[in-house]
Amino acid sequence: MSRTKPRRDYGKGWDAPLPKPSPLALTPHLMTSLANAGWGELSGRAMQGVRSTLHALVHALPYGSAAGKATAYDIAGRAGLSLKWTTRCLHLLEDLGVLEWTRGGIDINNASDRKGRPGWFRIVKTRLVELVMLARPINDEKVRAYRAETLERIRSIKTRYTRTRLRNQTRGKHLPRSEHVALSGDPTPQVGGPGGAPPRSKDLPTSQAPSGAASQPSQEAPTARGDGPEVPSTLPGSQGARAALAAALLASPKADPHTRARLRAQRLL
Repeated sequence: MSRTKPRRDYGKGWDAPLPKPSPLALTPHLMTSLANAGWGELSGRAMQGVRSTLHALVHALPYGSAAGKATAYDIAGRAGLSLKWTTRCLHLLEDLGVLEWTRGGIDINNASDRKGRPGWFRIVKTRLVELVMLARPINDEKVRAYRAETLERIRSIKTRYTRTRLRNQTRGKHLPRSEHVALSGDPTPQVGGPGGAPPRSKDLPTSQAPSGAASQPSQEAPTARGDGPEVPSTLPGSQGARAALAAALLASPKADPHTRARLRAQRLL
């Protein structure tokens, strides 16, 4: 009797529900959960500065308590934004309930003892958890719509073989070019001009043979040098070309008896 070893599930399904983040987690972990959820109310191009400011504020404060002293100038330097724009983003985060901000000031003890006092910031983790839970359903709906659109686009591609099947069938052979092309691209010939490589003269009828050495010489037209015998136009394309070449060789002053004998053996004379 055979016994099978039970298997362990090391991973979860794609659509498995994610656990709810805890307010006791570190602020970078909460920011990662918010980013994975699509940012929710902080998504979009208009909120790019707010996201950068929140990232800079998270790294400027202790990760555990998420509270401490800082200045708007320090946060602006970390975020890579101007001081004026960073201040506006801090005000927006405060209106959303993500940030508690106690403004700093100037401490004056006497006429000679004056010093600045930095502000005090605290990131409300419970509000971050609420933003994550509100953003997840919206992000899931966007992912489903994008997945359906992608599957529909894949179904519309008319291909005979997939890349894997084509590779398995041509294993050990010369692999062709990739069949994965751009959806909006137009097919272009690999060799030759706009119509591809020109056909050979032997594949064409006599009337469509290209001009040149392989074309049929007419009865009125002389040979290559103009002083040799004429070749009848009734010969096929390849035979007419060989006859024209033989006539040019005979008309040449370098033609010797051996060349004439070879041409007669080939029945060109």
